[in-house]
Amino acid sequence: YVDRVAPCDVGDGTMAMPYCKISQAFDKMLGDDVSLGWTIKIKSGNYVEDPLAVPEGALVAMSSWDGIQPKVRATPGSGPTLSVTNATKLFIDNLAFNLNDESNGVVCASADVWIDGSRMASNANQGYESTDCNTRIRRSVFFKNGGGGVASYGAGGTWITNSFVTSNGSPILEEYGGIRSAQGNEMHVNFSTVVNNVTLAGPRSLQCTPDAGPAEVRNSVLIA
Repeated sequence: YVDRVAPCDVGDGTMAMPYCKISQAFDKMLGDDVSLGWTIKIKSGNYVEDPLAVPEGALVAMSSWDGIQPKVRATPGSGPTLSVTNATKLFIDNLAFNLNDESNGVVCASADVWIDGSRMASNANQGYESTDCNTRIRRSVFFKNGGGGVASYGAGGTWITNSFVTSNGSPILEEYGGIRSAQGNEMHVNFSTVVNNVTLAGPRSLQCTPDAGPAEVRNSVLIA
C-alpha cells in the first residue's frame, strides 16, 4: 500500500503503515521473489517520483487503493515516468500518468502490459511507447501528449479497445499524432475514438509505417 501523505520513514507497505512513495513498493519486491505476484495499491493524490522502473521479470498489478485515480509524474527533467522491461508482466488499473515535462508517460520494452481504465495526458513527449511488447489497452484515455498518443514498434501486438486517443501531437513536430504502428508491430483498434491528433504535416490519427505488421480498425471513429 502507498499513500503520499503517510510518514516516509516508518512505513512497511501494509494497509496500516503504507509507504509514502511508489518506488518503495518496488524496492520491497526486489527484496523478495519479484515473480511471485505483487499488488501495489496506490491512494489518490499527486505523486512526483524519480523515474519508476518495474523490477525485471516481475508479475505485478498497480491499481487505485480508494477508487479515485492517483496522478503520477516524474520529477522534472528526469525521464519517463514509468518503465517496464525484460519479461515483466504489468497490469495498470485506474491510474494516471500525467504532466511529464520532457519525456513519456509509460515506456515498455520486451514485456507484457495491460492498461485498464487509466489516463496518460499532457506529457511533453508520448503517452505510451512500446518496443517488442504485447500491450492491451481498455477503457483508457490518451490526451494532449505533445509527441503523440500511442506508439508501438517491433515484435508483438497492440490492442486498443473502448478507448480515446485525442488531441495528441503538435503542429510543430514531425511526429505521428494519435497512433503509430511500426517495425512489424501488429495493431488492433476496436470500439475506440481517435480524433483531433496533429503533426507538422497536418492531421494524423493513425500512422502505419511501410514496415509495420497487419492492422485492424473496426467499430471505431477516426477523424482529422
